Amino acid sequence: MRCDLRLVDRFLSLDCGHELLRLGLFPNAQEISESMACLQAAIEHLQGVVSLSDTDVVAIVVGDGANPNPNPNPNPNPNPNPNPNPNPNP
Repeated sequence: MRCDLRLVDRFLSLDCGHELLRLGLFPNAQEISESMACLQAAIEHLQGVVSLSDTDVVAIVVGDGANPNPNPNPNPNPNPNPNPNPNPNP
C-alpha cells in the first residue's frame, strides 16, 4: 500500500506548520493528518458559506483532545450485574 502524505506536506507548507511542530502540539504524523483532514473537510463543506480567510471566522472543533477517552468501555451500563434486583426471592 502506498502512503499518501499530501495532508502532511500541506501542513509543512503552512507558515505556522514548523512552529506548531516546534511547540510539540503534534506527537506524530497521524495527528497531523487527522487535523489537516478536518481542516480540508471544513474548507470543502463551508465553501461559499464562510471565508476561512476572514479573521472574524473561528473554528472550534470538539471531540479530539490531548487526553485519551477516560471510559474506553462502550457499554453504557456501569453495573456489571445484569440482574438489577440483588434479591432472588422478592
